[in-house]
Amino acid sequence: MINLHFLEFDETGNLILEYERAGDGRDFWFDSYFDDLDGFDKKDSKYVLPPTPEKSLVISYIKGIVAALEKRFGPDGLEVGPLAQKLLNEGEDEDELFHASLQKGGEIKQQIEHNPQLSKNFIRDLKDYQKMPVEHMIRVGNAANFSVPGSGKTTMAYAALSRSLEDKTIQKILVIGPTASFVPWQEEYQECFGKAPRKLVVRGDDARDFSERGDIADLFLMHFQTAINIVPEIKIFFQKWDTALIIDESHYIKNPNLERRYNSMALSISKEAKRRIVLSGTPMPKDERDLWNQITCLWPNNDPLDKRWVYDNYVKNNGFGKYQNVLDSLYTRVTKSQLGLPDWNFIPRTVRLEKHQREIYDAIAAKMLKDIKGLTFSDKQFIQNKRRAALIRLLQTASNPALIYRMAAQFNIKNKIFAEQFGLPQEETDPGLLGKVDDLPLADKIKNYEELGEIPSKISYAADLAKKIMEGGQKVIIWSSFIKNMELFETQILKDVNPIIVNGTVPRQTDGNIERWKDQRRQDGLSDKTREERIQEFKNDKDPRVLIASAASLGESVSLHKNLRGDEVCSNAIYLDRNFNAAQFMQSVDRIHRIGMNEKTEPRYYLLIGERTIDENIHLSLKAKWERMLDVLNDPLLRRLGLDVEAEVVDNSEIESINSALVKHLNKYFS
Repeated sequence: MINLHFLEFDETGNLILEYERAGDGRDFWFDSYFDDLDGFDKKDSKYVLPPTPEKSLVISYIKGIVAALEKRFGPDGLEVGPLAQKLLNEGEDEDELFHASLQKGGEIKQQIEHNPQLSKNFIRDLKDYQKMPVEHMIRVGNAANFSVPGSGKTTMAYAALSRSLEDKTIQKILVIGPTASFVPWQEEYQECFGKAPRKLVVRGDDARDFSERGDIADLFLMHFQTAINIVPEIKIFFQKWDTALIIDESHYIKNPNLERRYNSMALSISKEAKRRIVLSGTPMPKDERDLWNQITCLWPNNDPLDKRWVYDNYVKNNGFGKYQNVLDSLYTRVTKSQLGLPDWNFIPRTVRLEKHQREIYDAIAAKMLKDIKGLTFSDKQFIQNKRRAALIRLLQTASNPALIYRMAAQFNIKNKIFAEQFGLPQEETDPGLLGKVDDLPLADKIKNYEELGEIPSKISYAADLAKKIMEGGQKVIIWSSFIKNMELFETQILKDVNPIIVNGTVPRQTDGNIERWKDQRRQDGLSDKTREERIQEFKNDKDPRVLIASAASLGESVSLHKNLRGDEVCSNAIYLDRNFNAAQFMQSVDRIHRIGMNEKTEPRYYLLIGERTIDENIHLSLKAKWERMLDVLNDPLLRRLGLDVEAEVVDNSEIESINSALVKHLNKYFS
């Protein structure tokens, strides 16, 4: 028989497979096949898929149906109508483009000379090290740029899109990223094209009606959280407008378990975009798993790194291995070496805890080890939460035992500020797992720690070191995770040098209710300067100053190495405490090690490590994660890290890695 079945769209946009009934089990076969396809309804001898804005899904269905029916009934068993055939051709074309891109990507990176063809409207001169990444993005089509911060990823993305914008094959640009990136995207557009962009920061009513906003602007800027809430609107927008989707600071979408569903949002909308670019200077802050989502978003219909579970199982046992060629073809990276930046200098400082701090730490650690060894619950999540609670207690004690009592009522990891301090995901947990202060050993000493006349050792060390640096005529940053420690510096320890404080409680100029916050601060006799104003105060004051900040509040798009006058600002950083969040640490390092700094400057990073505390394991873990990323990205900086310690093997699961480090530390010193 010829053409037993027919696949086509009807006049209302329904995709219909019409099949011929027969007495050979055909009904059962079709029912079994379409039971696995969401959205299809059975009507007599037809299977009907109502219209959907997800064009990529329809294409995948058509490709699957054609392949399945040809296998079951032979090459003449299905007739495909012209409209369905058009989408089938598009899917096959994308497959060809993907394989061609893999070949082109490898060839471009091997070329010696690069001369990317840009629009005449692009007026900015590209630096030599930017030409290869731009040509790569143009010719590969959907590509990643993992260049180090300060290398001009925004400019390179605009350059790569300039010809497409000129010939209208790309009509709109949607940038999804952190709020701090919005201003640079607007300013760089002006520098690249000589005019201000028609832009829209998408929030509020504009977000709810985003699919109707295409006529308002050409450049759209959106936070990850906003995008999560309007995925259907974004897909409809992409159907109306040929759009280039840019995911900035793409490490935010890396992990399916910890990153607040950013990953599923990005995968879903990327399937509908005309063009896709992902940008990050720290694309792999944990391990190889971090790369799957970012690379898959480039070619979401082609599984460039296999299915997630296949990829995860492979890299767990083999490292990046067989996927290296695909990755090398789809990404470029401008390295620190290409920028000609001076070497940095990491200076680990092991600090002995003060008498009472040591007693409290040892007592709590011994109790935590006993509690963990005594866990018999089968609930894995409960055990993880208990270990997380133990980690929090140890981080607090190694930094400042007073934090345990002063923060006793603030344990809610769902709270953004709390999550920021510990480098943990912002998710619900049971505050009761931390236990009451009264249940801890040496509870009275913990409650009265501030009255014992003892300054925690790392705080004392950091303050003395900061003053010494300032006496030498230089500025310095103290990085700390804990807001209470910052307040201690501000009101007591460093009060005489008038430190500048930036953390999650200090709003940005663009935050809501900013005037109400300012009024309250003035009434309380406190500084009412916003985050941006405090940064500018630090950068523009001609006298030595100390900035005390959390890595989470001064992340992407902030430069502290020089000011607008071109004056050198800061080349000294003191890490009072760190957590397991490698992305935050890597980003903080780059605040003062950036393009434009004096080649004779030697950035110094003082890493304070509490002796016989969890700090030691955090130090090893961060180094191992950084080295693994640089190894996968073939970055020569790996040889210049200068962190002369034994590397720790990082488990495939981040939670398992943290748990492993915690138990390893407790067993080493307190068993």
